[in-house]
Amino acid sequence: MATRDIPLIVIIGPTASGKSSIGMQIAKTYGGEIVCADSRTVYKDLNIATAKPSPADQAVVPHHGLDIVTLGERFTAFDYKQYAEQVIDDIKSRGKIPILVGGTGLYIESVLLDYTFRPQFEPEHRARLEQMATERLQNMIAEQGYAMPKNSTNRRHLIRTLETKGSFGNKQSEPRSDAKVFGIRPEREKFEESIWRRVDEMFEQGLLNETKQLLSAYDEQLLSNDVIGYKPCIEYISGAINMNEAKAELVKSHLSYAKRQLTLFKRLQFIQWSESSEKCIGVISDLLGKRNQTT
Repeated sequence: MATRDIPLIVIIGPTASGKSSIGMQIAKTYGGEIVCADSRTVYKDLNIATAKPSPADQAVVPHHGLDIVTLGERFTAFDYKQYAEQVIDDIKSRGKIPILVGGTGLYIESVLLDYTFRPQFEPEHRARLEQMATERLQNMIAEQGYAMPKNSTNRRHLIRTLETKGSFGNKQSEPRSDAKVFGIRPEREKFEESIWRRVDEMFEQGLLNETKQLLSAYDEQLLSNDVIGYKPCIEYISGAINMNEAKAELVKSHLSYAKRQLTLFKRLQFIQWSESSEKCIGVISDLLGKRNQTT
């Protein structure tokens, strides 16, 4: 079968919505491989707090996009797009169905809408620009003939304009032609129950021990700021809060993150939404079943 005839199945949803289990079911049924689109599971050693697919699941279905970099190492949406596109092409070349699964909107959009990113920054160049006064940065932009950022006093925007030589990234308005995009959006009450259940499972699986191990290898600030899940554990370990408070704080963080995810996904008008995993699996199965009948 020509690779152009193999669809890219995309399964989108907020944290704890069940998208990973949907991806697993579809992959096992139709011979697919999963490409994870999660800005947290790209990190090595961060397993329980990120709900990284288990070794057992990875043994049954090939997973890509996991354990790419170490915490603190630079990995951008640009890096992800390059990685994911190569993996998707490879999966198709072997006659398998690529299944892009995740909740990191920028990762997903970069692949679906073929983002053209602005040039990456060079640390030494940025360091020099950061030493300059705001007025000097503005003058340099004017001298080079670049468009001034909307917020002409925001130093970060001024510096980025100079780094990219005034260029702007862009994206397509419609998804790539081979993509079939599905979303899982559970009812609010069931969703909160799911998050509480996930948090309880994380602690049962050893989230506290994982946190202690990571604290011995990574900077506490990185763990607290970059990954949802570790800050409440660090506070519990230090004695600042009790177990119930730690769980409640983690649930609150997940709910807040899910709200941000759904707000971003609302911009994507081409997502076919379902309110349950069963319905989502049914819709995808109908599509792939009809495809198999015509190939």
